[in-house]
Amino acid sequence: MEGSYLKKLGSLAVLVTSILIGSTSCLRLHHLDVPRSAQVGDSVWLNCTYDLERDDLYAVKWYFNNTEFYRYSNNKADHFDVPGITADRHISLGGNVYLLNVNLQGEGIYKCEATAGSPTFQTVDMEQYLEVYMMPEENPAIAGVKHKYVIGDVVNVTCESAKSKPATRLSWYINDKPAPVSALIPYEVIPGYNGLESSLLGLRFRLDSPIIESTANHFKLSCGGEVRRERLVEQQIRVTRGKGSTSADSNPSITFTLQGDLLSATCIVRNSSDANQVTWYINNRKVESNDTRRMVPYTRTFPVVSVYSEIVVQLSRQDRSRPVLRCVAMQSHLLWNGTKERILKLQTRSAGYFFLNDAPYPARSSTATLFMALSLLLLVTEFLGI
Repeated sequence: MEGSYLKKLGSLAVLVTSILIGSTSCLRLHHLDVPRSAQVGDSVWLNCTYDLERDDLYAVKWYFNNTEFYRYSNNKADHFDVPGITADRHISLGGNVYLLNVNLQGEGIYKCEATAGSPTFQTVDMEQYLEVYMMPEENPAIAGVKHKYVIGDVVNVTCESAKSKPATRLSWYINDKPAPVSALIPYEVIPGYNGLESSLLGLRFRLDSPIIESTANHFKLSCGGEVRRERLVEQQIRVTRGKGSTSADSNPSITFTLQGDLLSATCIVRNSSDANQVTWYINNRKVESNDTRRMVPYTRTFPVVSVYSEIVVQLSRQDRSRPVLRCVAMQSHLLWNGTKERILKLQTRSAGYFFLNDAPYPARSSTATLFMALSLLLLVTEFLGI
């Protein structure tokens, strides 16, 4: 009986000791800094910040897609060969790793894992996905252009981008004006290795008014391409009586006022060079413009580049009890743009003239031409005394 009591007491002592150790020495991972994106050729820092408190550090490890490529233990750094990963062995130290010349193979999940020493051997980890982009190495190319055109001809050309990741967005311009949508011929992107893609966009239109002035002697075709980084961002908040807002550092950020059943709210998407129209949801139902008293779907604010949206809506009976408000936007940043232009000759015909070697020459009837030839022959005959 006494032995059983002592055994239980010993177990309790071990449990209390474990709790005390856990409460007084707890390894914590404060922050993981892995860029969300990088371009091919960039060099980037991977930073892992941890707090040992009263623990000793056993090891810090970095993984790429669950494969270890770096370890710091006993004040020594070890590097392991992993395809697509090149870490600078001279300045990488502790939980901080400097990646050199990021390539397409280096896209994936980066995880930092920190392990405490005896007696806890506690392990904590955090991970972040790094997306790698590759810009086109040259401007778009225009194919299918003829040497000369006349009014009434059909122009049928194609614009092709160099390989990139993500795919290049193409657009056509005629004399610096956007080409009509009806003249565009879209094609599927052409896939390549490591996620690279080429884009194609055709253009077909007739050379006549109002696209081309009848008196013009040339016209310009331009194909523009751009590569953008896009990311869907959203934020939601439970609506209560009075005023409320999301945290100051949230992006997007929402502020609202609820008076009775009338809800007024704003959503701001910060640090975006462009964004699609902000979409609002109440209890996961999309808010349409005809459901609101006021809706401002998209307004840019300056000097800080951001997107602002506002709604004023009367809550329905089913939404009055526990309304949840959400705003969604596609955050977009321009990474690259380039343009290819072609100035094309346009042969125009006017009364009494045609174009010969790009220069106007008086046009004559066949009868007049024959008369001139006979007159010239008579003059030559008379001169020679024939």
